[in-house]
Amino acid sequence: MSSALTHAARLKPDIRLAQAISQFEADLSPAQKAEFNIYKSQSLKAAPKLDDVMRLTAQIDQRASGKGGRCIGPRMTNFLESVQQYAALGDIVVGGSQGRRFWSVSP
Repeated sequence: MSSALTHAARLKPDIRLAQAISQFEADLSPAQKAEFNIYKSQSLKAAPKLDDVMRLTAQIDQRASGKGGRCIGPRMTNFLESVQQYAALGDIVVGGSQGRRFWSVSP
């Protein structure tokens, strides 16, 4: 187990993400896989909007309530909004540092 973790730590983040998604997909039922593939193809066409996030969290709540779970939709929406804001900040920082490198190298 530790050798698998050591090996995984050496992989690039995008490869580790692809592996995690593949493992997640392998655990889905055939119906869930079909639904997941639809969502995956839609996300390649356009980024999810707030309505999409609200629909997803509503589905999670509906399935959790059927099993006696608690409502997590509003907290999940807030969490995803925070992740989106953090990612946007990262884009600005990375984009800014790339621009500085470009300008510092230019004659």
